[in-house]
Amino acid sequence: MAVLRNGKAVLMCHRHPDREWVPDVWDFPGGHVEPGEIVEDALVRELHEELGIVIAAPGRPPDEVMTFDGDSVRLSIWFVDYSGPFENRCPDEHDDVRWMSTEAARSLNLADAEYVALIERATSSLG
Repeated sequence: MAVLRNGKAVLMCHRHPDREWVPDVWDFPGGHVEPGEIVEDALVRELHEELGIVIAAPGRPPDEVMTFDGDSVRLSIWFVDYSGPFENRCPDEHDDVRWMSTEAARSLNLADAEYVALIERATSSLG
């Protein structure tokens, strides 16, 4: 999963209300790792499939790791500086995609309450 940041804003996707898993919440782009795929390559593939974004595979460990449902879901999260174009290539998955400030994210129905702190860490670590 990528926390794409542009200054003090991060790119978030609203999960379509018809989604079977975690519907109608704001989330970060990224997705599942395919069999035989490494996590870094999955990040690159998912960002291109979902948003048309082209990035290089991270050459470092993730900035954060979050687990859900015990250990059944593990998210590797990279903070990625990005200011280029994007498009919603998966409107059946996300019905809205936009840049959000930390303040704006506080008022959203987020996929996880920890996302506000994650956004704060991502935007405060800008060098």
